[in-house]
Amino acid sequence: MTVLNNQRHMVKVRCENDILLNGAKIRQQTDYAVFGTGDVQITTTFTPDSTGTLPPLARVGMQCQLPAEFSNFSWYGRGPFESYADRKDAAFVGSYSATVASQYFPYLMAQENGNKTDVRWAQLTNEAGTGLLIARVGDGLLNINARDYTDEALLAAKNQLQQEVARDSTTVLNIDLQQMGLGGDDSWTPRTHPEYLLPATKPYTYRFRLRAIDRQTDMREVIGIGLPD
Repeated sequence: MTVLNNQRHMVKVRCENDILLNGAKIRQQTDYAVFGTGDVQITTTFTPDSTGTLPPLARVGMQCQLPAEFSNFSWYGRGPFESYADRKDAAFVGSYSATVASQYFPYLMAQENGNKTDVRWAQLTNEAGTGLLIARVGDGLLNINARDYTDEALLAAKNQLQQEVARDSTTVLNIDLQQMGLGGDDSWTPRTHPEYLLPATKPYTYRFRLRAIDRQTDMREVIGIGLPD
């Protein structure tokens, strides 16, 4: 961790780490700019190594966990149901609100579900209205997935003897730049089309903003705030 900038109204910190994958790696560099307003602007770059041995990436993004009490989910993006890069034409852009629990879809085989594409902003709140705002920076759009189960719980449910996802212990938030398409247009061409893949042969960079909110927060005002670079 390196402190890049320490000013009166803003501190910028850089973190770097290597994600190791079967002899190859992806370098992640993340800059956290913390402002006196309470905003945290995050810029992260994922750079695959030059070996060319990595398969296409399933998703490019970051994940965090919140206490389970943050169970209310609102977003401005495609909805109200799940959408993916190659499955979103029927999901119209709008403002939606629901519970985190209701984002889960019980597919016959436990699998990825509940993603939201083309998101401008989203928020997670508890019953008191306190929570977290996630907003895009600039013109980029986000993929957001809020769920009440962990990756480990989803993986465990792929066991044919179980097939039940352990839920309700936490709120997991994925804030992604992109996620690969689902493929499966029909039963004889199940592969994802090339234009919806995320090749591990180039760097990926995106930015977003986090801010604590409560019932008194004027969302229109907050989202309209521009932060300096």
